[in-house]
Amino acid sequence: MESIIVQAVVLLLDIIVFGLGMATEQGWSRAPVTPDVAKEYDYCIYDSDIANRPPVTASEAQRSTTTPS
Repeated sequence: MESIIVQAVVLLLDIIVFGLGMATEQGWSRAPVTPDVAKEYDYCIYDSDIANRPPVTASEAQRSTTTPS
């Protein structure tokens, strides 16, 4: 019985991690494209909140679901 509960918790955490990863990808796609002064190339300006928090949260959640071998 306990193994079923553990498997359910791990599955739930994996779904949360997947959702955080999808939210990160969606957030990155909204960065504005800005041309440089010389008009030679374009680049994206990401908000530091979008670029840093979800990946860190997702990696922490993933780390909590893995078991040491």
